[in-house]
Amino acid sequence: HGLMDAARHAFTMGFAMRVVMSMVGPALALHPRLPQAPLRAAWLLLTIAVAVRVGAEVLTDFASSAYLVAGLSGVFALAAFLLWALPLWTCITAPPRFGPAATSSR
Repeated sequence: HGLMDAARHAFTMGFAMRVVMSMVGPALALHPRLPQAPLRAAWLLLTIAVAVRVGAEVLTDFASSAYLVAGLSGVFALAAFLLWALPLWTCITAPPRFGPAATSSR
């Protein structure tokens, strides 16, 4: 049971979310006013969260205390998504600096 949950979690968080981050990441990296440190920290925290969660899910078949460790991985994942969402939100809500949208407000 725990092994199936670990495989499911490794696919959804470890693969699918990383694909999303990999697709949006290069676009964010090109933004001139965006600091890169939060993006790198988000990537690292998500890697830690997935590793802790997958490892703990396997261990839940042997020790019930592993559920606490699996739950702790959610704190890392939440921190990663916050570090990812804040720069993304900044880019979305920032007024355009170039192009027709920037000149139409004058």
